Amino acid sequence: MPASDNNDNSQSQGTRGGVHVAYTEDLKLSLAEYSLFGSILTFGAMIRAIKSGPITDFVGCKGMSWISSILCSAGWPAMYFAEFMITAAVSLSFVIGTMITWRVLALIGLAPFVVLVTGLSFIPESPRWLVKTGNHQEFYRKCRTGYKDTKYSKV
Repeated sequence: MPASDNNDNSQSQGTRGGVHVAYTEDLKLSLAEYSLFGSILTFGAMIRAIKSGPITDFVGCKGMSWISSILCSAGWPAMYFAEFMITAAVSLSFVIGTMITWRVLALIGLAPFVVLVTGLSFIPESPRWLVKTGNHQEFYRKCRTGYKDTKYSKV
């Protein structure tokens, strides 16, 4: 049968066996959203290819396989948890939104940002970063205060 007579055009779209149809129907994705998902996967594979060589040199092939397996296994529950949290947050916002105006709700949404910025202003730089940037005096001061009454406090 010629390719033009075949109703399954999955080969021309770069997928096999019409799997893309199941993805788009099950996840209710438009073609643009499905394409974005594929692009993100391709970009992630490119980054992984660049980074996996040095990691494999350090931990070996078997170690890299373990790391990949653990990360992939942890990814699926993380995605389900993220979806649950998004649903819970949207539901909570809807319920709260029936009681207060959207402007107050937007101000409430700023609370995590304010906490983050406030906390970041109190977090000191790590000694490793201080050495890397050449700030040795500050490094020595941090070591003396961080390691009181130890053999490292005499540095």
